[in-house]
Amino acid sequence: VLVLRDVTAERDQVDALAAFAGVVAHDLRGPIATMVGWSETALDLLLDASADPVEVAALVSRLHHGAQRLDRMVANLLLHATCRDRTLRTVPVDLGAVVEEVAEARDVRRWVELREVPKVSGDASMLQHLMDNLVGNAVKFVAAGVEPRVVVEGRAEGPDVAVCVTDNGIGIPVGMREQVFQRFEQVPGTGLGGTGMGLSICRTIVRRHGGTIQVADGPGGVGTRFTVRLPAAA
Repeated sequence: VLVLRDVTAERDQVDALAAFAGVVAHDLRGPIATMVGWSETALDLLLDASADPVEVAALVSRLHHGAQRLDRMVANLLLHATCRDRTLRTVPVDLGAVVEEVAEARDVRRWVELREVPKVSGDASMLQHLMDNLVGNAVKFVAAGVEPRVVVEGRAEGPDVAVCVTDNGIGIPVGMREQVFQRFEQVPGTGLGGTGMGLSICRTIVRRHGGTIQVADGPGGVGTRFTVRLPAAA
């Protein structure tokens, strides 16, 4: 018996998987290579009796931040693989507290202004990843020499809460505002690396909660404002 089947979808999946593996391998090798270089330099200094402890501490600090960056990348990869199908564990979530935690963990609290944000209803783990990606991008994508400034605020709108994350960064061109939510897509010319999956994951998380996510210019056309609508907590 001859069985015919359309393998187009399967080939598309294989191609997507190959592209995914290539992007991940490229983006993980960069910080790993850098950390290997720093660790070798640190070992050389530790074996030198006249080494400056401050210089050694600075190298260890760089290694620590590099490890944190890798940890966030791996967390995004795992979330990308699971967030479409994982069962939501819905509870009241204090997004203000989540933003505080994210900012402290990233050591960017001095750049983040947190205003009132009503509680939302959602999966606490997923919403933490959502805010981590949004706040992380807001701090990361600024012009050289510009100190980041991020404002997080929310307001109740009927059954929903509209949460805005506004920054003073490089902005997103109008023609890229849908594209940045696709997998592996980044704003050209930033040179800041990453897997290009953060905003794709954000949209998946928001849609799983029955909400929306939109991007626009910041006040006066400076920077970017992401507006996320999520169900309000009961």
